[in-house]
Amino acid sequence: MTQALDFYATFLKDYGEIRGFVCYSWLYSAQNKCLLPPDSRILALQRHVHLCPMCAELDESLTFLRPGSALQRRLADFRAAGNAYHVGYMYVPLDEAREFGRFRHEL
Repeated sequence: MTQALDFYATFLKDYGEIRGFVCYSWLYSAQNKCLLPPDSRILALQRHVHLCPMCAELDESLTFLRPGSALQRRLADFRAAGNAYHVGYMYVPLDEAREFGRFRHEL
């Protein structure tokens, strides 16, 4: 996060002030807590950002996952059981980005 702050502060200096970071990805799906083990590094990351659920649904292709991986199998089973899998959105305000990891919440 510190490297991102340094990069964007320089890269976007002519566009205005940085207020925080946002990202839209399957990595920020609130449903990951049902699919991943409690010690997952993805869940650890999610605890340090603000998650926002979304209606956007991923199709069954799961092309973003390595075929045959444990996560791919769990997600395929989740989908085969009739569950929709939704991507997520995260944001990190600037003050939390400056001290990334200090903010923490339960999933």
